[in-house]
Amino acid sequence: MALQMNYTTQDQFGNNVVLSNCYIKISKVSGDKNTVSAYVDFTVNADDGSVLQRLHRFSPDMDGDNFIRQAYEHLKTLSEFSGATDV
Repeated sequence: MALQMNYTTQDQFGNNVVLSNCYIKISKVSGDKNTVSAYVDFTVNADDGSVLQRLHRFSPDMDGDNFIRQAYEHLKTLSEFSGATDV
């Protein structure tokens, strides 16, 4: 599973950089019943290495799906991932 969208971020000089049709994949999840940390990798296409990585945290539903699926569902609730599609 992954997400795909145009993602805007800033470079080290504060300039906006658009990653067109980038793939957004969760590369690592860790946590406990209180908090899960999900490392989110942004790549130019599905086979490339990460060009950007962000950390997102959320409170898991212990009766819900596995933490990876929950992490993707959490990302889709955030405005920064508005319009992302499942791929």
